[in-house]
Amino acid sequence: MYNKDFEVLIPHILNRLDVHPKSIVVLNVSDETPKDQVKVILDTVLSTIHDGTLCVIGDCGFNTHQSNIQNLLNLSKKERTLLSSDYALQLLSMRHDCHFSKHPSLSIGCVGHYARYLTRHQSFDFPYGEHSIFKDLVELNAIYISVGNEAHPYALKHAYYPDKAVIVRNVCAYQDKAYGYLDFMVNFSKLNTLKKELCLSEAGSLNIYGGKYPWLIDQIRKKI
Repeated sequence: MYNKDFEVLIPHILNRLDVHPKSIVVLNVSDETPKDQVKVILDTVLSTIHDGTLCVIGDCGFNTHQSNIQNLLNLSKKERTLLSSDYALQLLSMRHDCHFSKHPSLSIGCVGHYARYLTRHQSFDFPYGEHSIFKDLVELNAIYISVGNEAHPYALKHAYYPDKAVIVRNVCAYQDKAYGYLDFMVNFSKLNTLKKELCLSEAGSLNIYGGKYPWLIDQIRKKI
């Protein structure tokens, strides 16, 4: 896929989702995306919502029990943040106005009008539940975009709240200590399948999937 494909397909799918200059877009860029085209993707979305908010999701599983907690404790906060950020999030973090989610397990950076508001949550419990960035994204009618094959659609975990949740205890590193918090047991394979079924898509070397986030969460809740 060449630059011009992203520059055409991303605005096309956003327009199909009724994007406007003040929209909030939640973006995931898969690891299979060519590195030299990641900035093209970011710039294309930002130019489409020039008065809006962009949220880029990284690896929200890194600072959890999926990693070796002792190894995590030996890393600084900046090192953990860097290692949990994919290329899109690393590029976004270079902006002076980028704000990061305060929950240690969430790798999410936001820029734009609602960036500070969306990243205000500090509670350790339920980072995908009632008091979370994801609940705000539902209430603010965000748009969800996924470029390529997204192995772990973390943003869609919110669909397990409140009625579908199987509560488990997870662990993350914060400063120099390990902290337990409540989380959801999730079938990411199922979420990926439902995402592909429910989202609009644009076909290219890498498929681009998109949906209105509140509608997408509601529909997934009905199917899981």
